[in-house]
Amino acid sequence: MNVSEILQLPDSSVVKTSLLQDVVSSYDSFCDLVENKVLDIALELERNKPLYHEMGEDQLTGIFVICLKTSGLDADHDTYRNGHVDLLVKSGRYEWMGEAKLDNGPAYLMEGFRQLSDRYTDGNPTSSRGGLLIYTQKQNKTVLMDTWLAHVSGNYEVPVECVERCQETLSSRTKHTHNATGIDYKIRHIAVSLYYKPTDKSARSSKTR
Repeated sequence: MNVSEILQLPDSSVVKTSLLQDVVSSYDSFCDLVENKVLDIALELERNKPLYHEMGEDQLTGIFVICLKTSGLDADHDTYRNGHVDLLVKSGRYEWMGEAKLDNGPAYLMEGFRQLSDRYTDGNPTSSRGGLLIYTQKQNKTVLMDTWLAHVSGNYEVPVECVERCQETLSSRTKHTHNATGIDYKIRHIAVSLYYKPTDKSARSSKTR
């Protein structure tokens, strides 16, 4: 059974929980597993927007932490790594860090990118991938992502290579040289759309709106 097949099992599956750590045979496989789970959680939030669209940054990130933990991963919030990182997932020496930001514009998001790249991660081979979670209340997250990636490319001190947006998840990846180690640091950019303004009569009058 490979990582993809294990991820398709229900979160309550004993097989899934017991095998999660066993399939981590490399740093990239560990990060792939974490990012796939993060994408699953983001999708569930988007499928239940009335419950979550008024939550703040820490509350939403707390949901990610809880879901990652119940999947058998070692995840925590506000752990110290040269500062307090929003989301840390570990497996032995392997670490994947996530920084979460409300969508308060590209300049604000850039601070999250800098915190992740220049402060929290040491940039070593076992900590050379991470994620930027963008919680947005705005329409059209594809425009948000395109605008954000263009901003990153033009406003960071070293060249940032942007990879084409994934058509299935609408997430994107960037890669740049880490200042401390000189190796590639890769970030998965994931926009979580909490835009919720229904126009049908029953939804407008619903208490869960």
